[in-house]
Amino acid sequence: MRRCALGPFQFGPLNDTALAIHLLVSQLKNYSPRLLFKVMGGPIIGMGQVIRSVELARTLPDAGFEITGFVCNDDACTRAIVTATGHRVWNDTVEFSAALRETTPDVLLLDHPGPHRPVCVEARSICPDLTVVALDCFEMEHADFDLIINLINHHPTLRAPLSSSVDYHEGPAFAIIRREFAAHRDLPRRPAGATRKVLVTFGGSDPMRHTLRVLEALAGDQEKLQLTVVVGPNFPHRAEVHQRASAAGVTVLENVTDMAALMLDADLAISGGGTTMLELATLGIPALIIPQNEPETRFSASIAARGAVRTLALDIAPPELRHEVLALLDDPTTRERLSATGRRTVDGEGQARIADLILQAHVRRQSAHA
Repeated sequence: MRRCALGPFQFGPLNDTALAIHLLVSQLKNYSPRLLFKVMGGPIIGMGQVIRSVELARTLPDAGFEITGFVCNDDACTRAIVTATGHRVWNDTVEFSAALRETTPDVLLLDHPGPHRPVCVEARSICPDLTVVALDCFEMEHADFDLIINLINHHPTLRAPLSSSVDYHEGPAFAIIRREFAAHRDLPRRPAGATRKVLVTFGGSDPMRHTLRVLEALAGDQEKLQLTVVVGPNFPHRAEVHQRASAAGVTVLENVTDMAALMLDADLAISGGGTTMLELATLGIPALIIPQNEPETRFSASIAARGAVRTLALDIAPPELRHEVLALLDDPTTRERLSATGRRTVDGEGQARIADLILQAHVRRQSAHA
């Protein structure tokens, strides 16, 4: 049996991890594990990972963690979003090592497209006892990570990491939902009326230009529906969206401060298969999903299999898209079923579950290396 040293604590003999976790939780008021985020966003990869990590940073202090800052790529929009949190920000290409040495974190949380393993190896060369957590990570052949949580990206062939030392979890139970959406969960959706409202929102960047595809499909149906388009902060084709929407008399919104209220005022939403899809499900908004990439295709299919959304092909033609939208608007029974199932599928408690798993992973690593 080993003894576990964690921060200022000296745990007694450990028979299992559960005892260590119990002891840590009971004394957590006197110990705050330091956690450093490494994130990435941009016009091509989207902004979902940045936004959800910022939300997670709001939640983790409630679970006893101290956020030491963010390391992020040199994308203006990404840096603006992270800087607004008030946390210190480092440039990932030249300052990652400096951030590790200055903050000496206990936990490193990776939330960006891979590769992740080289980052883990570099970080451990500086902080050998570091607990490494990766979100949406496919590198499950290695034993470098302490915890992998795949909120969106499910591995196409492996069901779990090859090493039993890597704790692994996946699925919508771990969806990171912003507090403003969780606060609106109990509010009713708009009552059915003569005007049928459709919300189009493809996140922060829409790299596949799906917003333009939707406008092409539905711009001629303004007498049948009210179309509202939301343009994210990193859209590379915002001017084209505005031009086409203006010609069709479609409302375009930017810098939306209450997205939850906007969603609740829609009869139907059209979105990508990532964070926005999960937010819509949380609020019970019936949604048609057009994925932005292969991982989103797999993930949205898994949510559709639960009956929470309807998925469409990534390259769906505008006439077929129009048919799908109008058919679902004409089917209130199916929309209500999607709404109820969406709420059950994404309950808004993912942050708390992630916080618990990070804490457990940190305790396991500390006890194993004591």
